[in-house]
Amino acid sequence: MSEKQIVLRPRGTFYHLQEIYDRMNLEYFDDRCSAGITWGKDVRKNQWTSIKLGSYHGTGGENLIRIHPALDNSRVPLYVMEWIVYHEMCHEFLRITGSKQRHAHHSPEFKRLERRYRHYRKASSWEKRNLEWLLGRRQLAFHIPAETT
Repeated sequence: MSEKQIVLRPRGTFYHLQEIYDRMNLEYFDDRCSAGITWGKDVRKNQWTSIKLGSYHGTGGENLIRIHPALDNSRVPLYVMEWIVYHEMCHEFLRITGSKQRHAHHSPEFKRLERRYRHYRKASSWEKRNLEWLLGRRQLAFHIPAETT
């Protein structure tokens, strides 16, 4: 049985995921992460109740981060994009370092690592205020140009 070939699509309309990943890798992980990164498929339906903004797949031969294409939007600030990528990189990093809690997705160790992101509070707040917009249910709560960090 042959392995499925994964085609990486890191370049979006507004954001290039590989550039964000590389920057986060150097700044926070001493360039120790090596996952591929790509935009996922847009499978939104009319009545979503949740959205998975990113995911890390480190098993089954994959070492891959997927980011939801709803985030490839000029209304999503760069610091939010960085945070989503950083969050998924935290999953990868804890697997690399052999964390005892690597199977506990958001363990205390994970949460400590996640809070190291310099815009953690601002990005988390933006996500909470704009979740309904990301789900396609209402207007953006507030707009900060994407290039603002």
